Amino acid sequence: MSAQDVPAATNELEFTAQDASKSTYSRRLHGSERMTAAIAEHADGFGHIYVGIHVTFKSDISPTSLLKNAKEAWMQTRFMAPWMATRTVTKPGAEKNSWLLTYDASLKPAWAEETVMWRNDVLSLAEWEEKIKDGFWKPSEGRFGIELNIAKAPSTGYHFLFSIAHWLADGRGILPVLDLFFVNLKAVLRGLTQPSCRLPWGQEIPRLSPAVVRAIEASPNASNPPPPPAAAAPENAPTQFLRPLIESTEWEGLQSKQAEIMLSQAETAAFHAVCKKNGTHVTAVLNSIHIIADVETALRVAASSPKSNEVRDAFEKTQVYPVFTNVADRRPYLSPRWPSVTAPGGFGSVVNDNFITFHSMDLIRRCIRLDKDGSPKPSFSKFDFWEGIAAETQSLMKENMKTTSAIFSATQHGIDAAAPHFDPSAVAIPGIMCSSVGHLASLKLFNAFLPSIARPGPASESPFVLEDMSFAVRATGVTAVVAMMWEYDGRLAVHLQGSPRWHSPEAWSLFGESVRRAVGEIVAQYDGTRVEAKL
Repeated sequence: MSAQDVPAATNELEFTAQDASKSTYSRRLHGSERMTAAIAEHADGFGHIYVGIHVTFKSDISPTSLLKNAKEAWMQTRFMAPWMATRTVTKPGAEKNSWLLTYDASLKPAWAEETVMWRNDVLSLAEWEEKIKDGFWKPSEGRFGIELNIAKAPSTGYHFLFSIAHWLADGRGILPVLDLFFVNLKAVLRGLTQPSCRLPWGQEIPRLSPAVVRAIEASPNASNPPPPPAAAAPENAPTQFLRPLIESTEWEGLQSKQAEIMLSQAETAAFHAVCKKNGTHVTAVLNSIHIIADVETALRVAASSPKSNEVRDAFEKTQVYPVFTNVADRRPYLSPRWPSVTAPGGFGSVVNDNFITFHSMDLIRRCIRLDKDGSPKPSFSKFDFWEGIAAETQSLMKENMKTTSAIFSATQHGIDAAAPHFDPSAVAIPGIMCSSVGHLASLKLFNAFLPSIARPGPASESPFVLEDMSFAVRATGVTAVVAMMWEYDGRLAVHLQGSPRWHSPEAWSLFGESVRRAVGEIVAQYDGTRVEAKL
């Protein structure tokens, strides 16, 4: 792409030089990234991203050598994706919840020294998740958007622990950068790169990501469309089933709730086969399982409480179950006219939509039947589950995935207009929040470093193996169960997260067991083998 093809910077939503020496660039946070920053600022860091990766090396490498090479690979990655080296500052004299993303072109080795660090603790990835999420930062603190912590793994190898401010990028923005980092680390270890100090610094500036609306609007001079009109509430809104909130009075200082269900490659293949046979996408099936688990948990917890009759009455009489957070990737709408869209490190920012779905309680009641004593008994038969809640969830997701560039742009402007008025109570919604990281092989990410590919090969092909990885977000103050799903090296993972404030040990155990049992029953529909999943 030639320089004349790059849209000229015409407003504060694109990075522009702030000094005569052109060493400092900035732009304003806008739309979803701004709202995400406001949530982190006022809702106890909700959304802060953790990515943990277990890396083993085919030949010995000392911590000192690893740290040195990692910093060099970090610099190489920044040259290709400079937005990863931005930090936030509060915009002077602006309305509430206004921040700037700033990029200091002169700050290079010092940036790597500040953002890549050695940690002495020897912990599991699950234990690191807790530490990294507790180390979140707010946009008002002025820190860089991404940090890399490296530590020894308990068994062999090292843990690479990425701590990421969610407003810097969403999952589909972060993952290509992490993949690129490991590609660069491989090249650095093999001596195939020129030192980062010799890179043509300054040429990375056009790869700074503008605000999303600038990258999707057809013309660089397009005017801001009005936000979409708010949908009018129907006169007879359907009644909703919401899990009753039971707040713990002694939750501060307790660890956040975690549960992970990891399938083997054979179990994952079986799960895929059963979903395909029933014409339902894996994500829709997992979302349906989480809905069933939430309703089942509410009924079981209430059975021994004064709310028993109230919850059972709601189960029998309400009309819909709402899922307030579903995430739709909108990166296909980014214009390739922008270098950051086509660059190896990809486009930063938050390029997704959130949509609400309302699921029929008639179909949920078909799937969950009550025994004479009131105990819920979920069924995953073809009629009860596949032709009911699962089919409906897929239809709702498919319908809500549809949009246009104009609609997405208008939505972003509407979100930006709402950002100054963000209220932390907006995240106090019970139920589930679902987000799929995706099938990493299909996204062409980390394929060169998969255990099944990199481990058998010689060190010349890959000097290390990415044995395992985990993804999470900080959800300490959120009332919902946050469910994240991904597939790596043929293994499906479901990671559940929640707050100790809103989920008792009993309720959390019941929810996790319900999901594990449901996944196992679906796997068993393939070949009769039940999943032995670790929670």
